Amino acid sequence: MFLNLNKSDRELEGEYKNAVIEGKIHRKKIVIIFLIVFVFLLVSIPTTVVFFIYQSFSSHNRVSNGAKVVGFLDNKYTEKRSTTRPNARYDVSYSFVVNDKTYTGSSTVFSNPVSKYVVVLYDPNDPNNNKLEGSNDSSDEYIVGIIAIIIFAVLVNLLIFAVKNKAKT
Repeated sequence: MFLNLNKSDRELEGEYKNAVIEGKIHRKKIVIIFLIVFVFLLVSIPTTVVFFIYQSFSSHNRVSNGAKVVGFLDNKYTEKRSTTRPNARYDVSYSFVVNDKTYTGSSTVFSNPVSKYVVVLYDPNDPNNNKLEGSNDSSDEYIVGIIAIIIFAVLVNLLIFAVKNKAKT
């Protein structure tokens, strides 16, 4: 925008005020975008860190990186249907042998069992800690979601508190 010096002082003053207002609006937009990015980073970084700390201490991680053995499904399983999920899930129980000792477990799978043979992942230090390969018995995604919601709620409340206090001064 160029100033037209042929205008009167009143017109120039009006253009100046409009430019100042537009600049303030532009700065507010930049601040809002910055705050959105800042809050996103404040939520995502701690959530990711907490998730990886949780994973490193969880038994789920030791099982997923543990030993594999062929196990046997029991002949019974329970079909679970949900109104929020289109596909059925199946609760199955199984057994497997490690060092001539039989262990058992139960798991949730996403397809109807068609074979009595399954691959079992287990913690070599504690075979009682086991799961079926490809199963989803971990509630990690729920834990991460809850942590993210809590962190987001705390940060939004802190941001609102800071804005209200700044407005008072």
